[in-house]
Amino acid sequence: MNSFKSLVKKTVALLVMVSILLFSFNPTSLAQEADYFDVDDQRVELSEGSATWGIKQSWRNYIGVGLHGRGGSQLSAGAEWLDEPLSEIVWPANGGYFDPEDNSLELRLGGVAHFQSWFIEEDNSFLLDSKFQDLIIRISPDEQYIYGTYIGKDRDTFEDVILVEEPIAALDISNAEIETDGTTTTWSGITTFNTSNFPLYGEGVRFDDLSFSYMGPGGLPDVSSEFIESGTPLFSPSKVWDNGANNRAQVFPERGRDIVHVLERINPGASETTYKVTALDADDLSVLGTIEAPIRGGSFGITSEVAFDPTTGELYYQSVKAGESTTFEIIKISFDSSDSKYSYSKVYEYEAEGQEGVYLNWDEGRQNLVLLENYRVPKEGRASYSSKLEFIDIETSTAVQYDLFAALMEAMPVGSTDLDKSENWLTPRPGSVLNFNKFGFFRDGSMLLLTSGSYIDSNGQSQRMPYLRLLFESNELRVEPIEGVNPISPWPGIEYEYSSVGKAADGSLFLSASGWANVYSYIDIEDGQIVHTEPFSIEGVSTSTGPSFSDTVNSLDYVFEPSALAVRVFSNGKYFADIKSLDFSGDAAGVDRNGNVYTQVKGPGTSNMAIQKWSLDGVTPSIAEQPESHVIELGAGSSQEVTFTARAEGGTGQWAQQWQVKKPGESAFSDIDGATGESLTITASGADNGSVYRATFTGDIGTVASDEATLTVNYAPKVATQPASKDVVAGTPGVFQAAFTAHPEVEDVYWEYRSNGFWTRINTDNNFHVTTAEGLTSLTVTDTAVDQSGTRLRAVATNAAGTTMSREAVLTVRPATEIPDDGLSIDDVVLRWGISEEVQSRPPFGDSNYLSAGVSDGSALTYESTDGDVRIIHSDGTTDTEPDYASRAAHVSDATIDQLVEFGGGNAAINPDGSATVDWDGSFSINFYDGLVPFTITDPHLEVSAAGMGVLTGDLTGYEVEMSNPNEKTPLTDLYDDVTIATFSGVSIDPEGVVTITPDYDGVLADIPADVTPQVTTGAGWGAWPQGFLDFHFDTNLSSYWYSSGGAGDSKKAPMSFDVDFTNASDSGEQPGVPQASDLNAGNKGELVVPAEVEAGQEITIGGLPAGEDVDVVLFPTTFSFDRMTVGVDGTVTVIVPAGRGGENQVAVYEADKAGSAHVLGWSYLTIAGQDAQDPDPQDPQDPDLQDPGVPGSSVGSAFDTLIKIVSRIFGGLSALLGLWFGGLFSS
Repeated sequence: MNSFKSLVKKTVALLVMVSILLFSFNPTSLAQEADYFDVDDQRVELSEGSATWGIKQSWRNYIGVGLHGRGGSQLSAGAEWLDEPLSEIVWPANGGYFDPEDNSLELRLGGVAHFQSWFIEEDNSFLLDSKFQDLIIRISPDEQYIYGTYIGKDRDTFEDVILVEEPIAALDISNAEIETDGTTTTWSGITTFNTSNFPLYGEGVRFDDLSFSYMGPGGLPDVSSEFIESGTPLFSPSKVWDNGANNRAQVFPERGRDIVHVLERINPGASETTYKVTALDADDLSVLGTIEAPIRGGSFGITSEVAFDPTTGELYYQSVKAGESTTFEIIKISFDSSDSKYSYSKVYEYEAEGQEGVYLNWDEGRQNLVLLENYRVPKEGRASYSSKLEFIDIETSTAVQYDLFAALMEAMPVGSTDLDKSENWLTPRPGSVLNFNKFGFFRDGSMLLLTSGSYIDSNGQSQRMPYLRLLFESNELRVEPIEGVNPISPWPGIEYEYSSVGKAADGSLFLSASGWANVYSYIDIEDGQIVHTEPFSIEGVSTSTGPSFSDTVNSLDYVFEPSALAVRVFSNGKYFADIKSLDFSGDAAGVDRNGNVYTQVKGPGTSNMAIQKWSLDGVTPSIAEQPESHVIELGAGSSQEVTFTARAEGGTGQWAQQWQVKKPGESAFSDIDGATGESLTITASGADNGSVYRATFTGDIGTVASDEATLTVNYAPKVATQPASKDVVAGTPGVFQAAFTAHPEVEDVYWEYRSNGFWTRINTDNNFHVTTAEGLTSLTVTDTAVDQSGTRLRAVATNAAGTTMSREAVLTVRPATEIPDDGLSIDDVVLRWGISEEVQSRPPFGDSNYLSAGVSDGSALTYESTDGDVRIIHSDGTTDTEPDYASRAAHVSDATIDQLVEFGGGNAAINPDGSATVDWDGSFSINFYDGLVPFTITDPHLEVSAAGMGVLTGDLTGYEVEMSNPNEKTPLTDLYDDVTIATFSGVSIDPEGVVTITPDYDGVLADIPADVTPQVTTGAGWGAWPQGFLDFHFDTNLSSYWYSSGGAGDSKKAPMSFDVDFTNASDSGEQPGVPQASDLNAGNKGELVVPAEVEAGQEITIGGLPAGEDVDVVLFPTTFSFDRMTVGVDGTVTVIVPAGRGGENQVAVYEADKAGSAHVLGWSYLTIAGQDAQDPDPQDPQDPDLQDPGVPGSSVGSAFDTLIKIVSRIFGGLSALLGLWFGGLFSS
């Protein structure tokens, strides 16, 4: 038996290899591929390469190398093991392309990997049978997958599954590495995962890593999404105003009006100079008005400090009073928008005391002008320094003065003996301690003073001057040192100070440091205490800090950095972006009430001073609530709702929220349909483990993304494949399969059977064999018996999260049918068939598709309901009626009725191994479109192999009808004999019952001509009838009714099951015979022409036979059977004389598959020289005798003959070969 199966397997393998070769060199496929590359000139064809991908290591280890040459992990068509069997697989590259425009790549791979395990003796097939071929690597910004053709079985139903160019593995290229040397490109570090539609494992299960290389260019595509930081302003350059001169300027946008003031100093350095102020319309930078105001210097020179009230738009500066040298005036410049005119006037006057530096600022809280004056104080023949602070009320021209020096002295921890020395250190020269940029006002009205330099403490040690807080209490000034804010030490031994302070948008103070320090921070008052944020820096940037300013409406802070040619943008203590221009000139910068920023630049094409407006296009929202990662625990088969929340605030305009997910193995996120709210709730199961979620917010100016949140699911084992109940014949094995997925991984898998109400664990012994690896498990009941029928079984898996049981599967064991050693010959076998749901339905044209007995031309005159042993019946499941022409369409009007064709009088020959043939005589017709397109099937012939595979064939005749002229039909003249109408598997012949046969359809690929509607190979239930049957209907123009074409009627096209009924059949008394020497003694010597004497191994010709006849050649007395052959046109066959049969022999030629004297075509004596007549090896499959496989009439020989005949019929043409190979008929 094993020898026979080995022979069968080799035969089928050879046929499959031939089909692969034929398919590989299909000229239509090659032409389509050539056209595919001719897209655009930038795409580059790839060549000479390979990919290394083992699919899944545990899968390879589980399948193994196979036993006794059967099953295992097999590679072919160029695929090779990387090192040794079961190592990674190297697939040859057959071509592809690379497109540098978006770095998209396609690499087509050759090679076949075939994995087989769990051999089923009764079906001569493997329960686990998976084949990978035609792999394609596709990587682009839009997709990252390994596509391919997969031929296998569904893990729940064990039905055949064929995927053609479907995604098998998802690729995560986020950590991929690419190396290109100009000739070869190599990819590595690509992780792969099971896709959702691939049936081998659960979605997201990790596969082996992928690497590949090829001759040609390469590059990593950008699979990331373009997002903008939350809370980020987006600017675009807008208007420019060129003043026609090259003066240094300051810019002051108002907060109350859409006006921008530009201040220039004319003739700087002279003792008398001028401030030129220009009012610009903030919308288009047109000039609204201008003024020139004088500045006079006195004994202490000119101080160029300017203060600005952004609410009123008033500017303040000081100038020496006319005719005086130490009396100073504070001048206010105002702009009246009603008449577009400026004016200036004095608002305050004071006497200087030896001025070294005067600094002006505007206190928005008090609405006062602030004057900080450093001056010299003569003391004991040498100069010392002092400072005073004045708050000037502009409305009353009065001021409150504070002695800043005295307050400083009181606050500093110095000794009285060292007072004089400390005085000199305490107030270094102006410009070093106190300047315009170095003080600001806290929200409580107290003042921050940035200092520099050092002082001498009571121990005579030099100490760094701390920053100071100035508090104003009952007209008294108190100074508090601020600890921990300075100094800044980015590198050991190098210290820097904050060099600028400005009001932040949130009311705190924003500090910035210039030079290499590149440090920023915020300082504020909370509950009367100083709060200082952690300093932060911008990596790789050195700066020289200019003015800082803020936009309170959009919560943005800005610092102008002249050396970086950038305005830096901050929000909520975080750096976002820069406004950059190579034309920045000077350090003038400001922001208006609409968020637009203004800077000084070089005039277009000139070196003039100009003002550039940067329009605020909008601000992205801030993420107020980020989604959080979750870890959940699930019980067996359970699920749990998990909610992620993300919320955005602010931003310009409307922002649409959309949730996205990136599942394990995917390189990019994808939108979740309908998930557009603040919260996303999913029902999480084990398949969601490792998924990453985020929310996006999209508006007119771009998209903002939340943080990513990961879902970790720890779950009890989940049944990925339920065991199916098995119905077997006693003595044959029953194999049950189950698979589990889990996180963490499954720790233990075992099987149980139910006995006396309890489940009992099955231990491996001689009758039970359990195989388990990585969640896959099989139970084989090796020698089934009838008393085991009804046994209930289940698989059990456990991990740390729990225990899960599969559903129950039932073992049914039927007694083996007793077939005599010489077989059975049975008459009156009935065939009953409804063809398809399409035939049962109303057609698009006409009232019905109807059946008729005999040969029909579609007219009423040729309609018959009975013709010989053929009859048409209408059945409602309980009652059969015979229609006439008037009631031929009753099956359309009454949905409970099916029309059936019934052939009686069938003659069956059943061999001892269960293989069988059945022949019926007669014809019936299928009349499409109410008879417009009829065709006829004549003399059906059924063949079933011992393995349960088989075919239904018949002779076909019909008409060609053009759809453009359906009333005219042309008879088909080609011969359509022995056409395969149906193929099937898993059939066991019961000579006393009804055998129901379900033909193959699902997943069967068809070879469709280019001018016919193509086959659709996606969606549920796609498939085709056998190729030979389709070839016939390509001539009738009915072809698309027999394969999935994407139409609304696709679900009706599959063949219905048909019944072969033996219940009323009778034994004909004729038994299939075995060739024996007595057949030659009935006078049928014939006229065979053979040589007189031959030697073992000699090729001889046997003549005198009818040309074209299929024959069996047998050598007696050892009953050695040669392979079946066909007589040539010259009436001869050729054989090689076997060894071990020396002496006198008789050579006989029989009609194929026949025995007995009546079927002997001729015989002659044949003398074989040199050896004794014997069977040299009774067990040698290459040298059989009556007990060896392959002898016609023996159980194995009959099976082989039947198989050969089936294969001959199935593979009579290339189309049938391709269709059935892909259909999975011979999956081994």
